[in-house]
Amino acid sequence: MDRPLSSCLVDLKSLARDALDLTQEIIDCCGPRLTGSDACRRAATMLGERLHPLCDHVAVEPFDVRPGAFLGFMRVTGTCYLAGTAFALASMALPAALFFSAGAFVTIVQFLLYRELLDPLFPRRVGYNVVGILEPAGEAIRQLIFAGHHDSAYVFNLLCSLPRLYRLRLVGAFVAVFSMLVVAWLSVALARREMRPAVVVFDCAMGVLFLAPMWFFHGDEGTPGAGDNLIASSMLVSIARALFGGEAPLRGTRIILFSSDAEESGLRGARAFVRRHESELRRLPTTLFNADSIYRSDCIQFLCSDLNGLVRLDRTLAERCVEIARKLGIPSRTFGMYPGAGATDAAEFARIGVNSTTLLALPTDIESANLVYHTPDDVVANIEPAAVEACLAIALGLAREMDGDAPGNPLAARGRCAADL
Repeated sequence: MDRPLSSCLVDLKSLARDALDLTQEIIDCCGPRLTGSDACRRAATMLGERLHPLCDHVAVEPFDVRPGAFLGFMRVTGTCYLAGTAFALASMALPAALFFSAGAFVTIVQFLLYRELLDPLFPRRVGYNVVGILEPAGEAIRQLIFAGHHDSAYVFNLLCSLPRLYRLRLVGAFVAVFSMLVVAWLSVALARREMRPAVVVFDCAMGVLFLAPMWFFHGDEGTPGAGDNLIASSMLVSIARALFGGEAPLRGTRIILFSSDAEESGLRGARAFVRRHESELRRLPTTLFNADSIYRSDCIQFLCSDLNGLVRLDRTLAERCVEIARKLGIPSRTFGMYPGAGATDAAEFARIGVNSTTLLALPTDIESANLVYHTPDDVVANIEPAAVEACLAIALGLAREMDGDAPGNPLAARGRCAADL
């Protein structure tokens, strides 16, 4: 597809407004978009239709997913904990230890590692990833993926009620599971059939305070999901529009625009995409710029680790993005995901060696911030337009800078580009 060779200046305010308007349009049309729902399928279709006239190739790719499995671990772990407590009260240390071990194992594998341990136990649904490809003017010598996700999360009841205690309640639940695991096995190792009464009382208290609420961690309703993370998917259309007609085309960088489904269901959409396209992702040097939770321009940070801190992302890429932001006058920093904080789609790409980072634009200090993500207040009105402008400027700046890395590329010395705005 031939594209006009024009100035590489873009109207970031217009692109950001278009992304916000598209986000509102999809929410008005589809509402909450839980994976496997007809609303989520319609949202994917709308994004594909918007990308179609701007890209060389667009596909909406279905995949099988069991969306209830990811957060389902909470009730499974809670059940194991209750059973272990019952055996502890009956002075049966070994059965108690086995049930506490089962709960801890499920938590580690299903949540901390995001593996599919419980998935076969839950109903199958169909998710829909959206992929758009813009080919460069010359031969593609590298690939740059811009990514977001269009599914929305369940409303997290623990964030709606007493959000300042959210992290404490999560930490308390983990402490309950793993402390009783240790205590029970110590009792077994010391050949004690009985567990000390004080320990059992502590066990019951921890269960009531921290694990019982996990049964009600989320309800059946989804959030509007504007900032987390439909705006990032809408920005893909704005990026395509900027690269299609508003700027000179890239010379040697293939752009892949990827909007995933099932990110909120344990990164299952990104995992399906990586499995399907792994050979293409390995064929050329590939970089992933993922965006997630876009709300505030003063809270921009680039992840250098992911998946509860267990997957290393590309620190050099994160620092490069920070430097691009600095040239734009945008404050930002690098940030490492910590245990219990969850994951982003970048983890699935990093696992196969793709250089990856995720841009976040929300406070990470849950206790002192009025967070709206994973709540019914995750609406377009709570997204700062300046945050969207900043994300677009950094993304386009990275694309231009990477394309300019090619020796002899005329764009390396051509006028002012996004990174100079």
